[in-house]
Amino acid sequence: MKKEEVCEDFFCANMRAVMFGDFNLDYYGNSYYCNKMKNLLNKFGIKQLIDNYTRYMNVSSTLVNYELANFDQVSALVHDVPRITDHSIISAKCTLWVKMVCTIGS
Repeated sequence: MKKEEVCEDFFCANMRAVMFGDFNLDYYGNSYYCNKMKNLLNKFGIKQLIDNYTRYMNVSSTLVNYELANFDQVSALVHDVPRITDHSIISAKCTLWVKMVCTIGS
């Protein structure tokens, strides 16, 4: 399934949705694919809620784990402890009931 089809299915009109997972694309990057992803999210009115790095390596840090939502009553939490892998754990805090939650794995 293409990312655009996922957006159409999960972020359709009149449905609140949250999606989070490892997208393996540095959101802070300026590559062709990063800009394509940002444009896709913007097209569907989807916000990327994480503003911290989520993957730490010896020589670099990247934001590759996203939390996406199409409504304002949700916030992202990044948990750097416990450090089990090179990725931080992410979670969502919602003040509204959410009909659908989908996690995309790497």
